[in-house]
Amino acid sequence: MIKLSLIAVIVVIAGIVIPEKACSAVLLSLDGTAMPTTHVLTSFSTGTIGGYVWKNDSNMTPVRRDVGQSFYTADSITLESFGLQLNGNIQGGDPGAEFTVSIYQSSALNSIGTLLTSETGIFPTSGMAAGTGSGQWLNFNLTDLTLQGQYYYTLMLTWTTPAVNRNLVFSAVTAGGYASGSVWSSADGSSFAQQGSDYYFYVQGVTVPEPSSTALLMGAGMVLIAGLRLRNQRS
Repeated sequence: MIKLSLIAVIVVIAGIVIPEKACSAVLLSLDGTAMPTTHVLTSFSTGTIGGYVWKNDSNMTPVRRDVGQSFYTADSITLESFGLQLNGNIQGGDPGAEFTVSIYQSSALNSIGTLLTSETGIFPTSGMAAGTGSGQWLNFNLTDLTLQGQYYYTLMLTWTTPAVNRNLVFSAVTAGGYASGSVWSSADGSSFAQQGSDYYFYVQGVTVPEPSSTALLMGAGMVLIAGLRLRNQRS
């Protein structure tokens, strides 16, 4: 009982985060027309809305376009999820389709940088039907990932295979956009182009404590643990 109490004290004081999700798949959900307000680290949703399509649609030319949005973080963070606003309905080729979220890190605004990780998901076949969703926020719930501060990160989306009507249009603005990032696109997953626009987006997560702060908390935790042990020895 004492050992469990000590472990709990260490976890709380040191700020150790135990991930709630054990799976490695991206989970999608529609979160309504209002942007979430909890754990939002950065976001953008101002300006005249247009649209920019994410596709792997055999009815379109060109067929494929991977898309993404970059952002900057000054502090190290644990990335939990991100969202994009739909500027059109879910299409018939979307439900049941596999997609990938790839995360790139760069020290420069105008570079896609280096691939950190990729995670796949399946577009839901229930609760997100074709012909619905326009104006709502599409949330991509990820496996928690720590991102180092002082870098730009790009969240890229790829449909795995083509199909008729496999596309989604996200809200985007072409002027007066987000200063610390932009929309990116790719036709093949290997070469990338920075667009003169920004998606309506948000990034959710928590700030990671600085090492000095963590060390201070750990020191306080050890003092508390020593006190608990001394009290247990006397009782």
